[in-house]
This record gives sequence, structure tokens and C-alpha cells, in this order.
Amino acid sequence: MKSKEIHQKIRKSAEQAGFDALLLTDMENIQYASGFSLPFTTARRTQPAALLLPVGGEAVLFLPAEWADSIDSFCRVRRLATYRGGHAAADLTALIGDSLHDLGTSADALKIGIDLESVPQSLFSRLEKMKAVQWSSCDGLMRQLRSIKTAEERELLANLAMKADHAVNGCLHHITVDRRMSELTLAEELRVHSLERDVDLQGYNAASQVCSGAETSEFWPNAPKFGYAKTKDLQEGDTIRVQLQLTRNGYWGASARMMINKSHLNEAQEQTYSSLNEVHELLMSELTPGRTCREVFEKVAAGAKKRGIPLAEEFGLGRGIGVSPFESPYISASDETVIEENMVLVLDPVISTENGIYRSLNTVIVESGGARIVGWYKDWREPYTPIMSI
Repeated sequence: MKSKEIHQKIRKSAEQAGFDALLLTDMENIQYASGFSLPFTTARRTQPAALLLPVGGEAVLFLPAEWADSIDSFCRVRRLATYRGGHAAADLTALIGDSLHDLGTSADALKIGIDLESVPQSLFSRLEKMKAVQWSSCDGLMRQLRSIKTAEERELLANLAMKADHAVNGCLHHITVDRRMSELTLAEELRVHSLERDVDLQGYNAASQVCSGAETSEFWPNAPKFGYAKTKDLQEGDTIRVQLQLTRNGYWGASARMMINKSHLNEAQEQTYSSLNEVHELLMSELTPGRTCREVFEKVAAGAKKRGIPLAEEFGLGRGIGVSPFESPYISASDETVIEENMVLVLDPVISTENGIYRSLNTVIVESGGARIVGWYKDWREPYTPIMSI
């Protein structure tokens, strides 16, 4: 995101909350606030980073020195402070202390918001010893800010949803009933079709997964199971589930779709897919601004139960997406977040039957009148069926 709108939105909210500055240590929060992203940062726990965002004044990005050369045009912060060597927490604390001193001191302590839920303990144990600094959690504030997308974010996320769906559709287009292909080769086709659409599959959250036949019962709710595909050949009549998570400019797109490896569905496949459609229709009808995620979940779960649909409620019904493929809010029984305009959500109900796990992700933008699906390359009220050809 090149726009300064996010930066300004954070500053305004921090000021209204009574903070003098925010110190962000979670890499997703840092990326959201600064635009800086690298695919490996969330896995580098021994190399912490931080972003100091004063209500007034210039923001400072604290990084390991070897990361500094990777700053690109998408990063909105130009003032860097870097450290080297094996004492990361101590060195980072010293850099932060210097920058806080520059903010000035008064009779009252500086009130700094920090993402306490994710700050490394080795870092915070040093920070909380600083004099004239009062630390308070800004986790709720950051969740709220990240959940409401700017126009630029909505445009990018809609584009990524379309690219993910287009990649799935193009990949499945290669299959014909009389052509041999394995789960493994189809997963590679899915990866290649993504790259052809100028998106990346990199970092821990990237996914290209194919399950068919009996394997469709093997399921992780938030990531592919280890072993993203097998060498098992696809069989005529197989139910096939594909999943994709891709990234561009630090933001994520996702798709999971069903294919039946025949020109028509059998009775069990027809019934299960119809149930999946019903749940999506229920979700779309309930997703209106002003309702809580819990209310939406309970309404849809009750509707599915009344219809005899085997909805796997323990996985929830969807979540937000942005600088993370899984972020607040969550359409679940435990999330009291109020649905608001300009949220971007991934609707992801799971139907679990003897025929396997059925899922189909729909990315939606919440508008004043309800949710609008973005990213459909085809009408997914019908599963993909292959073209019958030589």
C-alpha cells in the first residue's frame, strides 16, 4: 500500500485513545502500518523488528541491518534504525529508547501503546524498565483498524480474490476425464497458474493443495496438511478439493473450490454441494452491518441444523483477510465483533460428510446493504466439471 491513508488513520486513532505514540512489534502490524514486508519475517523470532509511530513526528522502523537493503517503494517509512550482532533484544531496546527520548519528556510519563499480545518477552522485559514511559495495550485498537479496509485495500483484495479464482479455474481446465493426472501434478499446475497471474506463493502461509477421493476427508482448517498432495492418480468420478493462498504487495488472496471429475454429479455429490450452497446463501443473507459475528454464526448454524446440513461448526464460518490470510473478525460463536462497512471477509463454511470435506471460499466486501461477492471467475454455485475431450 503506497497510500498514506492507513498511516494517518492509525495516528488519528492513537491520538483519540490518548497515546503519545504506538510501538508495534508484531510483523503483521508493522507491515500494515508501514508497508514493509518480507516473506520470512514472521518466522524470524530471534530477529525482532519494531515500528514507532508517534502521534506527531516522524515514524521510525527498527530492523536487523541485513533487512534494510530490502526496503522497497511500498514502505511508507523512510527513517530506519538498524542493529547487528547476537544481542537483538538489548540492541533493539537501546534504539527504541533513543527514539522515545527524542519525543521529549514532561512531568507526565509518555503513554505508549504496544501490541502486548505479540511483543517478545525478551524485548518487553527490557522496555518496561524504561523510566517516564507508561505502556498500554493497543491490540484491540490495531484489530479494529485492520478490520476496516481503505478503498485501496479493498481494490487490491478484490483483485487478489479474482486472481486466486482465475488460477483455480485455469488449473482445473486442464483436466479431462480421459487424461491421467495425479494430485501432485495438479497441485503444481495450480502453483504455475498462480505465478502466471503475477502473484506470489511464498512464505509460511502460501498454499497450493489438492485432495481427491478419500483424501478429501483429510483436513486442516487454516492451512494445508503437511504433504500438500500425493502421487495418487485422479480417478473418474472423484471429488476433488483444491486450495490456494497467494500474496501480492504483502496482502493475501485465497480460494478453495470443488471439482467433480466427471461431466455430471452423482446423487451424494449433488446433495452435499447443494448443502454447501445453502450455507453460503444463509451467510450472505445474514451478513449485514450492525450485527455481531456471533449473531451471524448462530443464525446460520441454526438454519443449517434445521435443514439437516452437516455443518462443521467447530471451524467457524469465515474470517477477515488482509496482511494476514487469517485475521479479525472471525465469524464464530466466540467473536463479538460488530460487522461494519468496508470489512473484507472470506466466507468459509465446511460441510463434513462420508463423501469428504466440502468447502468453497467466497471473498466478500461488506457494504451498507450487505455483503457483495468479489473474485468469482465462474459461477461457483456449481462445482467445476471437466470438459469431455480427447
